[in-house]
Amino acid sequence: MKNEDRINRIYTKQSALSPELTCPKQALHSKKYCFSELVDIGIIEPLLDSFHKMTGIQYSILDIDNNIIIKKGWQDICTQFHRTCPHTKSQCVQSDSYIFNHLQDGPYIGYRCLNGLMDYASPIIVEGEHLATIFMGQLFHEPPDEEFFRQQARQYGFNESAYLEALYRVPIIPEAQIKCIMEFYARLSQMAAVMGLERMRQLQQMEKNLQESEDKFTKAFHFSPDPIAISSVTEGRYVEVNEAWLENFGYKRQELIGRTSVEMGVWVEPDERNLMLLEIQEHGKISNNETRLRAKSGEIRTYLISAEIIEIGSEPHLLITTRDIEERKQMENEIVRLDRLELVGEMAASIGHEIRNPLTTVRGFLQIYQGKYSDDNDSLNLMIEELDRANSIITEFLSLARDKFVELKPASLNAIVTKILPLLRANAMMQEKDVKVEIGDIPALLLDEKEINQLIHNLVNNGLDSMSYGGCVTISTFVEEDNVVLSIQDQGKGVKPEAIEKLGTPFFTTKENGTGLGLAICYGIAKRHNAKIDIATSDNGTTFFVRFAI
Repeated sequence: MKNEDRINRIYTKQSALSPELTCPKQALHSKKYCFSELVDIGIIEPLLDSFHKMTGIQYSILDIDNNIIIKKGWQDICTQFHRTCPHTKSQCVQSDSYIFNHLQDGPYIGYRCLNGLMDYASPIIVEGEHLATIFMGQLFHEPPDEEFFRQQARQYGFNESAYLEALYRVPIIPEAQIKCIMEFYARLSQMAAVMGLERMRQLQQMEKNLQESEDKFTKAFHFSPDPIAISSVTEGRYVEVNEAWLENFGYKRQELIGRTSVEMGVWVEPDERNLMLLEIQEHGKISNNETRLRAKSGEIRTYLISAEIIEIGSEPHLLITTRDIEERKQMENEIVRLDRLELVGEMAASIGHEIRNPLTTVRGFLQIYQGKYSDDNDSLNLMIEELDRANSIITEFLSLARDKFVELKPASLNAIVTKILPLLRANAMMQEKDVKVEIGDIPALLLDEKEINQLIHNLVNNGLDSMSYGGCVTISTFVEEDNVVLSIQDQGKGVKPEAIEKLGTPFFTTKENGTGLGLAICYGIAKRHNAKIDIATSDNGTTFFVRFAI
């Protein structure tokens, strides 16, 4: 009989006990399942043990390679006698071979071994695959023929009295009960295997779902436009970062993995990170915390940070998502600044002239008194100088008026820079400083020459004021993308971070004698020219970029 036919016959007979089985042919091709992997032996063994205590019947389960998975109650007559003598052991092997070769003859097979005991077996088949065999036996159906076993003891040299004592301990089970017992063993084992298969499938489905979830997470993680990082909770060491994080912060992956954000200098204020960790430990996560972080280049930008604790390999980690809102913050600050400029402009238009007229009158009388009381010229000169200073402030104040007229004409920015350069250099030389120019090839723009003069003058003077003796301010013009850029760079000590956001706000100044209107005027001029002012600052100086749209 072919192996395929034998398996099919086993399946056909066994299906009467286990209708949940499916086609057995696939069992011939590959071993898909292992009984010990499907069945929780720790659950089935106590049940079989309990049944053994009630019946005294030996049982054992062997896999298809004849490895014993579990066994209980083997009779002493077999273990201490039949299996120790070469001749009787060979008869045991013959019995085992007969049973295995006739498993297909029915739901179970019984055989009286050549040593005189009854053995039974039933195959355990799941989805057509023979996974294991359950054996039951080493019993009698009726009281044994004592003389047969006495002769066997003498024939094979067994201790007759000990051999007979072992014989009397063999259980006697009527043949009518065997069917029920074998059905119990077979169904129990079969049910455990089927349940195990279902559990395995559930686990496989869970693993598949988990893998799909991990794949989705991996794709979402690596292809997210927002910078995302995973770090350990305890030390904050980077475990993984996505491509957006690397691009945004300017690092290579090998530079980050295994190091902390504090070591890399990402946090502008490390104490802020510690406060964030405390909040996460208390609430499990944080959402949209605004903070400032530093990229590899040293640039500091504003981010919204969200973080939560996740488990990777049963270890807690932080999943950190960041969103760069620097442009949004700059826009918000610009809106606030423009609102203030508009308010100041309205005030300037309303009260500027009203203040200047009385000052002009007072200055005229002081000049008259200066001619009459020449012995007190120092005091009068001081008062006139202060009035002139006040008048100068009012003039700047009036330049903020929102209805200020500008006359935009095609003009060369380079020509304006060249024309104003001698005046700027003369002012710089008086302070023992210098002004340099690096002019690029740029197209003509629509400009109000007087206002651009004032813009350059204010920015250069600010740069000169920020430097010590010997410093140099560099004026550059160049094209960048769709903009003509006017760059004014000083060699001062830079602007403090807390002051950057306030630059351009009317009456805010970092100078001892400043009015706080110079930069505000520059921002107003830029607005009227549809230009934008950006700032880059460090310990080595500050650069103002005025970007005119081409």
